Amino acid sequence: LMVFAGWLYLRYTTPVYKTSAKLLVVDEKKGGSAFAGGVFDDLGGMMGLKSSVDNEVEILKTYDLMREVVGVLDAHITYKSKGRIKENETLDPPFLMQVITPIDSIQHTVEMTLRFDNEQELSVRGEGFELNVQADELVSIPKLGYVRFVKNGEYDKLGILPDGKSNTLIIEVRPTASQTASFMNNLSVGVTNKQTSTIDLSFDYPLPRKGEQILRTLIDRYIARTLEDKNTIADSTLAFIDNRLHFVGQELGMAEERIQTFKQESQLADISAQSQILIENASQYAKDLAAVESQLLMIDEVARYLADTRNLRVVPTTISGSDPTFSALVQNYNKLLLDRERQLMTQTEDHPFVKNLDQQIASLR
Repeated sequence: LMVFAGWLYLRYTTPVYKTSAKLLVVDEKKGGSAFAGGVFDDLGGMMGLKSSVDNEVEILKTYDLMREVVGVLDAHITYKSKGRIKENETLDPPFLMQVITPIDSIQHTVEMTLRFDNEQELSVRGEGFELNVQADELVSIPKLGYVRFVKNGEYDKLGILPDGKSNTLIIEVRPTASQTASFMNNLSVGVTNKQTSTIDLSFDYPLPRKGEQILRTLIDRYIARTLEDKNTIADSTLAFIDNRLHFVGQELGMAEERIQTFKQESQLADISAQSQILIENASQYAKDLAAVESQLLMIDEVARYLADTRNLRVVPTTISGSDPTFSALVQNYNKLLLDRERQLMTQTEDHPFVKNLDQQIASLR
């Protein structure tokens, strides 16, 4: 009896497979790598910070990053084929369901059975509804909204059997929050060796191919977010530099004009010989004066930049100079703004967490 029970357990229990990946992050404190100069370069070059593998681990474990993965893969929709005893999830169903209603509006898990005797006529049954629909037809499902069922182009052979079960498909649609939380429980992120800058990721799932898709998409979205942060800071810095170059060009033109006027009024015969001594003696003082004036102009620019409370772009880090206190304030201010932009992707401005960020930004400003 025990051997038979063990055989039944092994026969009908769904196995869970572990998919693993390694992520190499450039860390200036531990040396470069083959990815140096690539998308994994830390933001330290622009923000004056050292990269931290532990910080990247926490980013990979964030809820909103996994939520993006669910949205990209439509992972809140699960397809299962019906077996004799249990239902098995499949990645290659003959029909796919497209949910037209925004996924954030789905509040309840909806399960339905899709039956198809041919490629056009479909029968959909669920709790409280039974519909006969055509492929590609827009229909309304209770608690779910508007959906349509389309033929899967990757599915080469329908394999419909008149008296079999291959023409039956179980479709389950879960709320995004529920599916994201489930994936978070299956994800493991950590650093196995503190002497290296590699991150180990693993994901447990019954379908190895889907586990690989989820892990690969998670890494892709992490890379995309890193690039977005770098581009945001780079755009702000370039705008500031272009503005300064415009004013410096005007000042140089006016200075050249004054020099020419002075030479003409002083009736200097040998301009090169007579001005050489003055230039050599005054060059160092001119450099010092220009440096101080430039610093004052940048300080005035930052003051005007921060005085406008409607301006919610990051402060260019090139103007921080050698003052460590001011550099730290700029870095904290930019970090809060980036956090606020990320939260607004999933929350409204009235959300308590966003309001808390607004208060911190106002205080730091």
